[in-house]
Amino acid sequence: MYQSYKVEGGSYYSSQNYWMKEQQEREWKREQERERERYRLEQEHKRREQEREQKRMEERQEKRKLDYQKLISILEEIDTVETIDLHYTWIGNKGIIILADALKVNSSITNINLSDTEMYHQGLLAIVDVLKINTNITTINLSGNKISKEGAIILA
Repeated sequence: MYQSYKVEGGSYYSSQNYWMKEQQEREWKREQERERERYRLEQEHKRREQEREQKRMEERQEKRKLDYQKLISILEEIDTVETIDLHYTWIGNKGIIILADALKVNSSITNINLSDTEMYHQGLLAIVDVLKINTNITTINLSGNKISKEGAIILA
Protein backbone atom coordinates (compact mmCIF):
# COMPACT_ATOMS: atom_id res chain seq x y z
CA MET A 1 0.00 0.00 0.00
CA TYR A 2 2.13 2.97 1.18
CA GLN A 3 5.85 2.69 0.98
CA SER A 4 8.34 4.11 3.44
CA TYR A 5 11.59 5.66 2.37
CA LYS A 6 14.36 7.72 3.83
CA VAL A 7 14.91 11.34 2.81
CA GLU A 8 17.74 13.75 3.59
CA GLY A 9 18.34 14.22 7.28
CA GLY A 10 17.52 10.64 8.09
CA SER A 11 13.75 11.06 8.48
CA TYR A 12 11.38 8.41 7.22
CA TYR A 13 8.26 9.37 5.33
CA SER A 14 5.53 7.20 4.01
CA SER A 15 4.53 7.86 0.42
CA GLN A 16 1.25 9.19 1.82
CA ASN A 17 3.04 11.80 3.95
CA TYR A 18 5.25 12.70 1.03
CA TRP A 19 2.22 13.05 -1.23
CA MET A 20 0.47 15.26 1.38
CA LYS A 21 3.54 17.46 1.66
CA GLU A 22 3.70 17.87 -2.11
CA GLN A 23 -0.03 18.63 -2.15
CA GLN A 24 0.45 21.33 0.50
CA GLU A 25 3.32 22.87 -1.45
CA ARG A 26 1.24 22.90 -4.65
CA GLU A 27 -1.66 24.49 -2.77
CA TRP A 28 0.68 27.08 -1.25
CA LYS A 29 2.07 27.92 -4.71
CA ARG A 30 -1.47 28.25 -6.10
CA GLU A 31 -2.38 30.55 -3.22
CA GLN A 32 0.71 32.66 -3.91
CA GLU A 33 -0.29 32.92 -7.58
CA ARG A 34 -3.82 33.95 -6.60
CA GLU A 35 -2.42 36.61 -4.26
CA ARG A 36 -0.15 37.98 -6.99
CA GLU A 37 -3.08 38.07 -9.41
CA ARG A 38 -5.29 39.85 -6.84
CA TYR A 39 -2.56 42.39 -6.24
CA ARG A 40 -2.09 42.93 -9.98
CA LEU A 41 -5.83 43.40 -10.46
CA GLU A 42 -6.02 45.84 -7.54
CA GLN A 43 -3.17 47.88 -8.99
CA GLU A 44 -4.80 47.86 -12.41
CA HIS A 45 -8.10 48.96 -10.86
CA LYS A 46 -6.37 51.81 -8.98
CA ARG A 47 -4.58 52.93 -12.13
CA ARG A 48 -7.83 52.94 -14.12
CA GLU A 49 -9.63 54.81 -11.33
CA GLN A 50 -6.87 57.42 -11.24
CA GLU A 51 -7.10 57.82 -15.02
CA ARG A 52 -10.89 58.21 -14.77
CA GLU A 53 -10.55 60.77 -11.98
CA GLN A 54 -7.95 62.69 -13.98
CA LYS A 55 -10.24 62.70 -17.00
CA ARG A 56 -13.20 63.88 -14.88
CA MET A 57 -11.05 66.65 -13.43
CA GLU A 58 -9.95 67.78 -16.88
CA GLU A 59 -13.55 67.76 -18.09
CA ARG A 60 -14.65 69.84 -15.07
CA GLN A 61 -11.86 72.31 -15.68
CA GLU A 62 -12.75 72.53 -19.35
CA LYS A 63 -16.39 73.24 -18.49
CA ARG A 64 -15.45 75.95 -16.02
CA LYS A 65 -12.93 77.80 -18.11
CA LEU A 66 -13.74 81.41 -18.54
CA ASP A 67 -13.54 83.34 -21.72
CA TYR A 68 -10.86 85.71 -20.49
CA GLN A 69 -11.30 88.33 -23.17
CA LYS A 70 -15.02 88.61 -22.41
CA LEU A 71 -14.20 89.02 -18.74
CA ILE A 72 -11.80 91.86 -19.45
CA SER A 73 -14.20 93.68 -21.76
CA ILE A 74 -17.07 93.32 -19.28
CA LEU A 75 -15.02 94.62 -16.37
CA GLU A 76 -13.67 97.51 -18.40
CA GLU A 77 -17.12 98.58 -19.59
CA ILE A 78 -19.30 98.03 -16.54
CA ASP A 79 -18.78 100.34 -13.62
CA THR A 80 -21.73 99.26 -11.46
CA VAL A 81 -20.49 95.81 -10.42
CA GLU A 82 -19.26 95.75 -6.83
CA THR A 83 -18.69 92.03 -6.29
CA ILE A 84 -16.97 89.37 -8.38
CA ASP A 85 -17.36 85.75 -7.31
CA LEU A 86 -15.06 83.41 -9.22
CA HIS A 87 -14.65 80.66 -6.64
CA TYR A 88 -14.23 77.12 -8.00
CA THR A 89 -13.64 78.39 -11.52
CA TRP A 90 -10.05 77.11 -11.59
CA ILE A 91 -9.00 79.95 -13.84
CA GLY A 92 -5.42 79.56 -12.65
CA ASN A 93 -2.61 82.08 -12.82
CA LYS A 94 -3.36 82.98 -16.43
CA GLY A 95 -6.95 83.91 -15.65
CA ILE A 96 -5.97 85.73 -12.45
CA ILE A 97 -3.36 87.81 -14.31
CA ILE A 98 -5.92 88.76 -16.98
CA LEU A 99 -8.46 89.57 -14.26
CA ALA A 100 -5.86 91.72 -12.51
CA ASP A 101 -5.31 93.74 -15.69
CA ALA A 102 -9.05 94.39 -15.91
CA LEU A 103 -9.27 95.33 -12.22
CA LYS A 104 -6.62 98.00 -12.69
CA VAL A 105 -9.10 100.07 -14.70
CA ASN A 106 -12.33 99.16 -12.86
CA SER A 107 -12.88 101.24 -9.74
CA SER A 108 -16.38 100.01 -8.78
CA ILE A 109 -15.42 96.52 -7.60
CA THR A 110 -14.93 96.28 -3.86
CA ASN A 111 -15.33 92.54 -3.13
CA ILE A 112 -13.62 89.64 -4.93
CA ASN A 113 -13.94 85.93 -4.19
CA LEU A 114 -11.02 84.05 -5.75
CA SER A 115 -11.19 80.97 -3.53
CA ASP A 116 -10.19 77.67 -5.15
CA THR A 117 -9.13 79.22 -8.45
CA GLU A 118 -5.79 77.37 -8.62
CA MET A 119 -3.88 80.57 -8.04
CA TYR A 120 -0.18 80.28 -7.32
CA HIS A 121 2.61 82.76 -6.74
CA GLN A 122 2.38 84.53 -10.13
CA GLY A 123 -1.34 85.13 -9.79
CA LEU A 124 -0.86 86.39 -6.26
CA LEU A 125 1.75 88.89 -7.43
CA ALA A 126 -0.70 90.19 -10.04
CA ILE A 127 -3.38 90.67 -7.35
CA VAL A 128 -0.90 92.48 -5.09
CA ASP A 129 -0.07 94.82 -7.99
CA VAL A 130 -3.79 95.55 -8.43
CA LEU A 131 -4.19 96.34 -4.74
CA LYS A 132 -1.43 98.95 -5.06
CA ILE A 133 -3.32 100.67 -7.91
CA ASN A 134 -7.00 100.03 -7.13
CA THR A 135 -7.61 101.10 -3.52
CA ASN A 136 -11.39 100.55 -3.74
CA ILE A 137 -11.01 96.78 -3.30
CA THR A 138 -11.71 96.08 0.36
CA THR A 139 -12.24 92.30 0.50
CA ILE A 140 -10.51 89.44 -1.31
CA ASN A 141 -11.07 85.77 -0.49
CA LEU A 142 -8.02 83.71 -1.49
CA SER A 143 -8.79 80.54 0.47
CA GLY A 144 -8.20 77.17 -1.15
CA ASN A 145 -5.29 78.41 -3.27
CA LYS A 146 -1.72 77.23 -2.94
CA ILE A 147 -0.11 80.39 -1.70
CA SER A 148 3.51 80.00 -0.65
CA LYS A 149 5.04 81.38 2.55
CA GLU A 150 6.67 84.09 0.45
CA GLY A 151 3.25 84.94 -0.98
CA ALA A 152 1.76 85.22 2.49
CA ILE A 153 4.59 87.58 3.48
CA ILE A 154 3.93 89.71 0.38
CA LEU A 155 0.24 89.94 1.31
CA ALA A 156 1.00 90.96 4.87
